[in-house]
Amino acid sequence: MDRRIEAFETWAPYGLKWTQWAKPVLFSTLPEKSVVQMDELKIEWTDQSERNTMIIVDTEGRESIREGLAYAKLGYRPVPLYNGVRGDKHYNLIDGEDLQNCLFAGARILKELDIPPDAPPVFLLDSKRMQSKTKKRGVFDNRWTIFPQDMPSSNFLKQNRITKIIVHSNQIQNDLAHILYRYQKDGLLILHSKSAKHLPERVKIRKPSRFKNLGYRFLVMLKLKRNSTGGFGSFIPEQSGTGYYGIG
Repeated sequence: MDRRIEAFETWAPYGLKWTQWAKPVLFSTLPEKSVVQMDELKIEWTDQSERNTMIIVDTEGRESIREGLAYAKLGYRPVPLYNGVRGDKHYNLIDGEDLQNCLFAGARILKELDIPPDAPPVFLLDSKRMQSKTKKRGVFDNRWTIFPQDMPSSNFLKQNRITKIIVHSNQIQNDLAHILYRYQKDGLLILHSKSAKHLPERVKIRKPSRFKNLGYRFLVMLKLKRNSTGGFGSFIPEQSGTGYYGIG
């Protein structure tokens, strides 16, 4: 089997209810490194999965993958949502190469785990997805974002007995807040912690600006570059201003 397909199907086995949200972008090419060393991360606030709980890990790059694998060992189904293309042999705004290397390395670890088909999900995000840097000519702009359709709806979660959502992140980013506020409005419990070491605490998500505004998506997309793969990533042809933030 093609290594790319094999790795993606390991992360997103066909027919499982949560893996339909997995993004294939970083599996469209082979990684630069065949062997990547990833130290094991231990989840300290719990030692088991909870069937009514969905987890969102929004930490930097490979750390989110390490945490996702740690939750997989507790019985959660990790779902990668990374949606920025890796630009070959060029300077990338987002380090897609290391993410890709770690995803393929992580697939070998996942193969050894016996995750139940009905395991609750842990969605994986790179917290640097919308970082703003000086953008120069020839730079590959592969910043990306998430929209409500990139995660399950409140109704879908409730139908599958998910009543609690735990977010692990240093801060709750704007794009994720648009999703979490929907969940909160629909009666789902939101908890937050800054690391896998700390017990999550209940948090109130403030209504983001331009919530459910038709112009929100348009304004965000103006700052990003779509790729033919379906993800985000393209070259900056000439000098432009610094990127996004504060939209929405």
